[in-house]
Amino acid sequence: MKLVGKEDSDRDGRYEHVVIYTETGRALRGMKDMDGDGIYEIRERYVDGALMEIEYDENADGRPDYREQGRGSRKEWDLNHDGIVDVIERRTPEGKVVWEYTGLLRGRRFE
Repeated sequence: MKLVGKEDSDRDGRYEHVVIYTETGRALRGMKDMDGDGIYEIRERYVDGALMEIEYDENADGRPDYREQGRGSRKEWDLNHDGIVDVIERRTPEGKVVWEYTGLLRGRRFE
């Protein structure tokens, strides 16, 4: 692995976006600091150089509060920051959107 992409857009000496690449130049994973506090709130995972997963840790507790996988085909939210997914949105192969709730509406599905 080789650290290549580093971006310091506000020129404060801290990188807001870092991407780690393979020796052949394919992106593997990335990190973004959205508010300039030096903590990377967004984690990116790439497969064969293509972005396949984004995780957002809103409250910096080390657990994602939002996750998007497979180019938007599946999205997950942890609304109360307990580390357990509360809402899932996914697309069926036919393009239909399905919502699943694991919190107060546990087990209910809406299509």
